[in-house]
This record gives sequence, structure tokens and C-alpha cells, in this order.
Amino acid sequence: MKKSAFLAAAIAAAIPAQAFAVTGNVQFDGSVSNTCAITVNSAGTLATNVGQTVLGSEQAGGAAGTATIVTTSAAYQVSADAPTAWTAFPTGGDTNVTFAANYATTGATTITKTSGTTLSALATGSTDVNVNMSATKSSGSFPTGTYGAVVTLRCE
Repeated sequence: MKKSAFLAAAIAAAIPAQAFAVTGNVQFDGSVSNTCAITVNSAGTLATNVGQTVLGSEQAGGAAGTATIVTTSAAYQVSADAPTAWTAFPTGGDTNVTFAANYATTGATTITKTSGTTLSALATGSTDVNVNMSATKSSGSFPTGTYGAVVTLRCE
């Protein structure tokens, strides 16, 4: 009997004990932010028409201002606010003046020339923007001097 108890104990010792599986949950967290960044690449240049009644970037000798917009989602729109006044002007240069702005884009988003007041959807990625502005004098002509104005490019 001792022999069979010893034999049973030896067999039990030779059989590995059953292991029970254990699990653990590892949590992962993160966030996604929608962003829009505007980098102004170059200022625009204003030039006059022949009668000096229009001062704008699309006149001969003028140039558009340029910027790059980078978006991380398609949740944004672009627009360009025309100036409401000159930041610099000679005497008489600010009377009877109306301002306008327009823009066009290439890259992730392609938009042909459109009014600055128009909100246009932007695609995800990098979009190059050409911004133009003009000032029109409804009576008389622009006097000689230096003029300056700011167009506000928006990504909203």
C-alpha cells in the first residue's frame, strides 16, 4: 500500500500543475485636433490704372500677396476681408474710396478667382493662396503718394 501511495505521489508530481491564464487591459488614449495655420509668404504690390482711379494688385505692375494655408481636416473655409481703410495714404487719398479683395488657390484646394467675401471649403493639406485687392476712387484720381492697406485672410 505504501508502494502504491508512493507511486501515486510520484505520478502526481510528474504531471505539471494546471496554470490559470491571467489578463490585464492596457489603456491607450489620444486626441485629434483640427487645426488651420496661415503663413504669409509675400506682401502684395499695388499699381494704378491709366486714369489713376484704381489702385490694385491686378493692375499692370501690381502683384498678388501670397500665403499658404495648412489644414488637418476638411472642416475649414477660406475668405479674404477687404480693407475698410488705408493704413497709409497722402492727403485726399482716402476720400470716395471703395475697397475689394479676391483670392484664388492651388494645391490641396483649387479655387478659381473668387470674391474675398465668399467662404470656400478647404481640403485637408497645404493650399497656396494668391490674394488681390483693389481700391477704386469714385470721383477724381488718387493723389501722388504712398498707400498701404491690409487684407485679412481667414481660415474658419
